Amino acid sequence: MPPPTARVYYGWIIVALSFVTMFFVMGTFFSSGVLLAAMTAEYGWSRAAISLPFSIALIGYAGTAWLAGRLFDRYGPRHVFAAGALCLGVGLLTSAQARHPWHLCLNWGILVGQVMNFAGFAPHIALIALWFRRYRGIAVGIAIGGASLGGVLIVPGAQYLVDSYGWRLAYTLLGVVVLVGLVPLNLLWQRHHPADLGLYPDGAPAPSGPVSTVVTVAEGWTLRQAVGTARFWFLFAMVGVIGWLSNITSVHQIAHIVENGFAAQQAAAIVALMSLLRAAGSTVWGGLSDRLGREMVYTIGTLLCLVGLLCLVWLTPAASLWMLYGFALAYGFG
Repeated sequence: MPPPTARVYYGWIIVALSFVTMFFVMGTFFSSGVLLAAMTAEYGWSRAAISLPFSIALIGYAGTAWLAGRLFDRYGPRHVFAAGALCLGVGLLTSAQARHPWHLCLNWGILVGQVMNFAGFAPHIALIALWFRRYRGIAVGIAIGGASLGGVLIVPGAQYLVDSYGWRLAYTLLGVVVLVGLVPLNLLWQRHHPADLGLYPDGAPAPSGPVSTVVTVAEGWTLRQAVGTARFWFLFAMVGVIGWLSNITSVHQIAHIVENGFAAQQAAAIVALMSLLRAAGSTVWGGLSDRLGREMVYTIGTLLCLVGLLCLVWLTPAASLWMLYGFALAYGFG
């Protein structure tokens, strides 16, 4: 535990921990398509049977998000993130031994699915918001960038291991890495509030009053007050629509590109490029949101996404290659 006078503000260590955790958590979750394809090839299961565990994971993610949030508020990131990493590691190890679709429903659908709540986007954003005020945007952007970079590196890495050694060994190794790496990392180094180390948000000089009373004071909102506002429900609808849109786009984009006459390798390269742009864009837009405001940056990002989606919609076999890259650049960076 560093002293309050440490040269590096501990909040940036929290950001680094979030980056690494999101790298493995979301990168592994994004690799579900690799596992799906490998198991379908071996067992000949129908698409409906093989996709059910992944649907269960998403439904469980949506249905228990409130519980994960309550556990985070009560027990803090040290225990909740470690529990999420434990679920992920055990889920990967047991999924690697699946013989029937219902095995995968239990292992991937329930265990791996819960890591999205315990160590996914929402709790990491909530944690960083406690450690940063002035630099909140760029801190969140850096942490969330780990998710996109995980997709860029873990997905092709998992595919390489599957092709070289088989899907059972590939996902067993991934499970061991998660258990050995993420669980102790979060147990040892995560902290809930700056006040736990005698610090203040952003590493600012101490204001008057005891640390425990200054830092942990509520900002004037309760859950009951929040749900009674129109802004809360606008945000609720916004997140729901974004989740629906991004998942549909992610699932069908490669097939759509290939059906319009582009090579599968080109389609895969476009997806990789978008993931890189997301990783870079989250940091850039996060920093700009600290200066320009969240609403302004969100509006610009939304417009870029619309431009990218229009490029995808207008994609035809006769379309120029620039339209494909226009989709990647605008949608990925937006």
